[in-house]
Amino acid sequence: MASWRRALTVLLVLCSGAAHVGAGGVLTDGRRSGRSQSRATTGSSSAARRRQTINFSIPPLSGGYVAQLLAIKQAVNGSETSALGPAAHILFNLVGTPDATLVNQTRELLAAAVATRVPVFLGWDSQIFWGNRHDLWNHFNSSAPGFDPKNRENVEWTSWSPDDAVDVSWLNWGSQMRVAPAQNIHAPAVKAATAHSLGVVSKVIAEWWAGASETDRRMLAGIKIGCEAGIGWQAWQYKDGNAIFLAHPHNSSFDPTTGGNHSAPPDPPTFGHSAQIGFAAATSAGLKSSGPLTNADVQQLVHWYLGNMSAVVIGAGVPSSVLLTHYGGTIVPKGSEPVAPAMKYAGGEIPGLGLGVSLYDTLLDLVPSFVAGPAQREEGWGAVEFGLPAGRPPAGTAPNSLEAWTVGMNRTLSLKGCRMLSQVPLSANATAAANILIAAAAGGRS
Repeated sequence: MASWRRALTVLLVLCSGAAHVGAGGVLTDGRRSGRSQSRATTGSSSAARRRQTINFSIPPLSGGYVAQLLAIKQAVNGSETSALGPAAHILFNLVGTPDATLVNQTRELLAAAVATRVPVFLGWDSQIFWGNRHDLWNHFNSSAPGFDPKNRENVEWTSWSPDDAVDVSWLNWGSQMRVAPAQNIHAPAVKAATAHSLGVVSKVIAEWWAGASETDRRMLAGIKIGCEAGIGWQAWQYKDGNAIFLAHPHNSSFDPTTGGNHSAPPDPPTFGHSAQIGFAAATSAGLKSSGPLTNADVQQLVHWYLGNMSAVVIGAGVPSSVLLTHYGGTIVPKGSEPVAPAMKYAGGEIPGLGLGVSLYDTLLDLVPSFVAGPAQREEGWGAVEFGLPAGRPPAGTAPNSLEAWTVGMNRTLSLKGCRMLSQVPLSANATAAANILIAAAAGGRS
């Protein structure tokens, strides 16, 4: 009971009087609520205040999307018209997934959202998991499917020469794993495959949106483009990675496990790993083909990549108001003093779209470059990947406690321009904290 009382006391201090939760909410026409009150009171749907959401990772239950969404609804309260409410988060791996599967799953998810009245937030990634597209990345194994030496143009290089094309990469989502070679995000063949898959899912969304009522449109909480899009941020390369792979192609137990320090990359940005990549993308994009590859170069390449994908999605008819990018390299470095992240936020900012960042701490309000940058954008921003590591709870709270989740969520949602928290675990304390905040937001509305 002590933790409940303390959490509620903190919340009352933060949220007393008015609904400070989400005070920086964004209007659907891109303006923040404080800038256009006269339009917001006209009843026009385009001027209505954008609803904030706490998007929970969709649980792996049997029974399809309906059962999965109902599990969230049963755990978290909130009406579909409340200022703050729950939603579901789900990631689609686009490149390599058959078109029919993408179409059917997207349609089924939207139908389930309407039926259950639980909004959905879609993640569209085309960069990380493309292992079954051997026809694009297999440049080195003549006995395996898809072999073509020209495919070295579609993967990253560790120098300015395609002779140094990578055969394998590594990823760590809780544990290290081998993945297909890091993508050359600016290779013509990769860009074509990405545009094709994005076009498939975008058409489904655009057609659904055109035929949906205003109330049903609320069931689309948003779409993020990319998944920590970057170069070397998700799939990285160890020094002599090809030799490591060649020595034990079917046994990763011999691989190094040092991983990398994502918090303090040098320039060029190897993200703590010992082999720089990005040379292929720079060459294909026409940015440069010799000389040093800098942090600013990588930011520019990723910015162009996000711009290319966004153009496809918007061109297919998806409204920009539901879109955010998800830019890699924005996790606030560890340490007692908050500092700017590895990659400048501007690299992920596409005009007309919200900026999505990963946040595994609650220090954004103390990062000057964020407060003066993304928090001021009319498009708003979202913590599209949000969590509270056990070792880094908000000051004065116990790790993974109800109070930690309540304070952490509220502190983030209260920052100007915040549209959502996403990929939140459907755990007891996270859902209890969401219920406290949703009730406070509803009670504070005038």
